[in-house]
Amino acid sequence: MALILKKKLKPAVKQVYESPTGQVFDGISMAKDMTMICLEGGIDALPSHNKQEGDSTDAVENILSTANNTSQQEAALCYVEHFKWSVFPLHWIDDNGCCSCNDNECKSQGKHPLVKWGNEATTDHDQITQWWSKWPKANIGIATGAKSGLVVLDVDVDSGGEASLNKLLDQYGPLPETIRVKTGSGGEHIYFKHPGGKVGNSASKVGAGLDIRGDGGYVVAPPSNHLKGNYQWK
Repeated sequence: MALILKKKLKPAVKQVYESPTGQVFDGISMAKDMTMICLEGGIDALPSHNKQEGDSTDAVENILSTANNTSQQEAALCYVEHFKWSVFPLHWIDDNGCCSCNDNECKSQGKHPLVKWGNEATTDHDQITQWWSKWPKANIGIATGAKSGLVVLDVDVDSGGEASLNKLLDQYGPLPETIRVKTGSGGEHIYFKHPGGKVGNSASKVGAGLDIRGDGGYVVAPPSNHLKGNYQWK
């Protein structure tokens, strides 16, 4: 099965996406500006993305379950050790329900970087330990794109993302099984392996409330906090 969404006709470049637990999302075919998207069914599970020797899909799930229930620092180190994802610290929601940046008009509460993340997102244990020793409550950002080998579909329920995704799934069948995050606002992040080449970022071009986080983007990772609740691996 295939779904093609068009805003204008452009040649698409076929790319193959693999879920971090192994299945191939073959593919999202996309033009440079994300105006043509093609979704096709996945195949049977393959070895998990960036797994350590001896890891299985169950082991990955156990690792992520542990990350839900540990400190931000330990979770950040976990992502680096097991998945080689590049991380960096974000502002957090303080005990008064405000962003730690102390800007009363902050438009990205608990989600914006504490460092120049584009250059500083890292897998270096010493740097990560230094950051979270300085800001122990800092939320966790994961750099998407080739830097971490990830592309993430961000489903924003407040902007109609759940309805958009369900409509596509009803028509064209399920996405391949992969790891997912319940966001603090009740939405969802769906993780896929970066296919190589350039994968841009987009907002609601796939459908209302469906955003693509690729090269030059990032997502907030569990167990980061939000005004409405914590991020959690599902």
